Amino acid sequence: MVGCRVSADRAFQQWAKSNMVVARKRKDDDMKSKIFTYATSVAIGASISISMLACSDGASGEPSTQTRTDDLVGSSNQPAASSAAQLGPSQPSAKLPSREWRRKVAESLPTTAGCYKIAPSADVWESAPCSAAPNRLPTHRLPHGRFGSQAAENVGNGNDLLPMVASQISSADGTFPSTTNLTTETDGASNVFTLQLNTNFFSTTACAGHAGCTGWQQFIFDKNGAAQSIYMQEWLINWGNSACPAGLPNRFGTDCWGNTAATTVSSAIDITDLSGLELVGHTSGGGDVVVLYTPSGSFSRVSAGMVNLFGSMWNSAEFNVFGNGGGSQATFNNNATIAVRLGLVTVDSSVASPICQSGGTTGETNNLNLVPSSCCPISGVGSGEPAITFLESNAAGTQAPYCMLLSTITLL
Repeated sequence: MVGCRVSADRAFQQWAKSNMVVARKRKDDDMKSKIFTYATSVAIGASISISMLACSDGASGEPSTQTRTDDLVGSSNQPAASSAAQLGPSQPSAKLPSREWRRKVAESLPTTAGCYKIAPSADVWESAPCSAAPNRLPTHRLPHGRFGSQAAENVGNGNDLLPMVASQISSADGTFPSTTNLTTETDGASNVFTLQLNTNFFSTTACAGHAGCTGWQQFIFDKNGAAQSIYMQEWLINWGNSACPAGLPNRFGTDCWGNTAATTVSSAIDITDLSGLELVGHTSGGGDVVVLYTPSGSFSRVSAGMVNLFGSMWNSAEFNVFGNGGGSQATFNNNATIAVRLGLVTVDSSVASPICQSGGTTGETNNLNLVPSSCCPISGVGSGEPAITFLESNAAGTQAPYCMLLSTITLL
């Protein structure tokens, strides 16, 4: 069986790679999406599923006759039967607009501070009403310094998986390529959570000479029942006991923080829609930007910024779904599994694979556990965007994905 497992890995890698080549040639985003979802699902499943996939025809080391390109481009006979049986039902979300469209409209984002929206078929961002951000603070926590293997613990509050790069990050985007058995979430009430894309702590001139002071920035989608918005929360960590500077009027211990104005998200979003969302944080000389892409509309907030993220040593990021604020927890139903993907764009356009690092800066959590050894670094060759993927789950027996499988799948 060990030999069969090795053959399965190689066969599936070749299958994924060859099918992705076909999808690229056809410029078929739907086919690419199916390949990625299937590869992630196989990785989430028990190892016997992968063995069955490649070895069910007599341990030949070739994929079974079920795993054909045709299965991915219209046939209802899709090849994930053995995995799906073990994974249980998965709730597919509505699809995101194509990656090509998302990147095109990202290049045309306004540089003037304000709130904006764009329809999935449009090419131009429109002004949208701004509002005050919710008066809550997703708290921060100093990294715990956990590295290497560790016991399973709830995700967040210093226990997360992060991509670390040597060069400066200009943009990061977080998605959830797949969810399995995810049906409910609560944080005091149903559908109360945040998506957070958080920077590392970095040096900034906004510290104005305060010893030990660092900057920190959060790009946030805030979901509190029917109330939904995106905004940025900026921090000066260890500012001290003197009055906080203008623009960051709130105090948390010796830290100062403030929210930008918020853009209301009009698309109705449920926790089961995670795999149809992308949260992006971007910085440039024109300011900092948070963008939320959804299947039915996309939203952005542009801010001049207070903590000067542009030009700072932003070299690591954290992305996940957490409680709504103040150190709270997003509690999912039992047997839920989420695949997380965090991609990066660097100032020098590096395509080198990131380093997987344990840590995290937010104080919020969810009730899932990181799946041991599940962090897969992915090269940016061919996509321009190095990334990591990993799994978190509260389902017993969830195994780590096969990195060689996921690393063959380029961005959607």
